Amino acid sequence: MIRIVKYTLLAGIFLFCSCEENLLEKEQYKKVIYVLSQDNNIFRYSHALNDSVTRGYLTVGSGGTMPLKEDVSIIFEPDPALLEEYNRRNFDIDYGKYAKQLPFSRYILPSYEVILKAGNADATTFFPVEVDANGLSPDTTYMIPLKIKSASSFEINPEKACVLYQVELKNSYSEPGKNTYTMKGTKQPEGGIQSAITATKTVTPIAKDRIRIFPENILPSTELADIENNTLIIIVNEDHTLRLKPFRNIMLEQQENNRYNKEDEIFSLHYRYKPDPDQKWITVDETLRRIR
Repeated sequence: MIRIVKYTLLAGIFLFCSCEENLLEKEQYKKVIYVLSQDNNIFRYSHALNDSVTRGYLTVGSGGTMPLKEDVSIIFEPDPALLEEYNRRNFDIDYGKYAKQLPFSRYILPSYEVILKAGNADATTFFPVEVDANGLSPDTTYMIPLKIKSASSFEINPEKACVLYQVELKNSYSEPGKNTYTMKGTKQPEGGIQSAITATKTVTPIAKDRIRIFPENILPSTELADIENNTLIIIVNEDHTLRLKPFRNIMLEQQENNRYNKEDEIFSLHYRYKPDPDQKWITVDETLRRIR
């Protein structure tokens, strides 16, 4: 009896393994073509402000469990209606928050076609996007709306056929996910008492060698009027000395010994400012240390 059970068990295991091997050799899911994106079909890519054109990528792939048996040609085309629908759905009549289509003069698509190669185990490839980010405003959301026009051999996933390629800006001192600094220092109003200040600051990239900040521990704002009236620009010179200047309307006077420590990613800032001509000067000494 024990021997019969043993043989039956072995036969069952063999049959199970055989079935499993057969399953692994067959496609388990319907193959469909897609372009990778996050919520609202947005795909974000950071482009460097480095005085030249930089290349980003979209990821294009096919579903399924098995490698492709033949090459698949995928053709993209512009889709301005996608951006219009995104703005309307998310911001309605709040036009100041609308994302803008990146001007055609600012980017190049080396080709509208991309090929998914047969036998590729990952069943993915990259669609290049070349962008000149220099001079773009950090206060504007720029997007390139695209959609898959056609794909040979397979269907296109209708939910992942479109993409809003969002151009984000970065330089050596600030990039998405690594743009936060801790600030410690002092401030002293003209004729007043000096006091300690601390804050966590978000640093905004402006150009290859420039960033923008709010002074001392003033709360940051995304409102354009606040940015124009209350921010200053830091320019990093080749010798790591710093030049401070108003972004727009703030009144600013640079003091001595402004420097950048490249190894430790620390800005040492000394200045005085006043947001309004009728207000008194505020003298600030602050140290910004990048959070890694």
